[in-house]
Amino acid sequence: MYAAIYSLFGKRLYMAVNCSFHYRRNGANVSSKQFLSEKYFYDVASVFWYTFYMSSIQLVAFLGNYGKKYQNTRHNIGWLFSQSVGIVASAPTQLKFKALYAKINDIHYIWPQTYMNLSGQSISECARFYKIKPKNILIVHDELELDLGYVSLKWSGGLGGHNGLRSIKECVLTADFWRLRLGIGRPQGIKAHDQDIAGYVLSSFTHDQAIMLSQIFMRAESFFLSLIEQADPQTLLPKWKKVCLVD
Repeated sequence: MYAAIYSLFGKRLYMAVNCSFHYRRNGANVSSKQFLSEKYFYDVASVFWYTFYMSSIQLVAFLGNYGKKYQNTRHNIGWLFSQSVGIVASAPTQLKFKALYAKINDIHYIWPQTYMNLSGQSISECARFYKIKPKNILIVHDELELDLGYVSLKWSGGLGGHNGLRSIKECVLTADFWRLRLGIGRPQGIKAHDQDIAGYVLSSFTHDQAIMLSQIFMRAESFFLSLIEQADPQTLLPKWKKVCLVD
């Protein structure tokens, strides 16, 4: 029975059902009336609540373009950041879901290999395969509307003209997913729909900016790790709505 529950509904529901038999296995003779009226019920109910309603991160997608031509560009800051996160950078990967894929401590990580504008294809395929809801997805991406050095955690909302986010929304049919926005800044004189935007995001960071990135990534790593370990990312929103990580 346990194996079937685990297979059909995943680890957390298995934990909830398993918990309901905990007291009998440990020698407690608990009647149905006692179970429903005393602390045993609340222990199990809390696990069920966590299973179905919490929004813990189950899938992390780092956006970027594959190939040496793009590896150090502003659009690839999400990929560059992933290379600085120890447990992520050292994880073995495989080609899966049109992406590089890794699994670390029950969390799925992907780097779409479809180019930025089709990122949603990889993310939606992975989410469907593992039955992951959009609310449990974190997208790490570049953000024009934040200066370099700023990091922002965001839930749902507008896409800011970002083609990668637009593709994800089209493929998962909602914008209700988490975003970790890494600022790359907008050069003066370039407007939101200016054709020069593409040239800017596909250009490489300057030498001085590359030095800044190492400081930004070092400070952002601890937040990222706390984010993926957090049962409910909502608790981190007040502090990380917009944070400057450079001196």
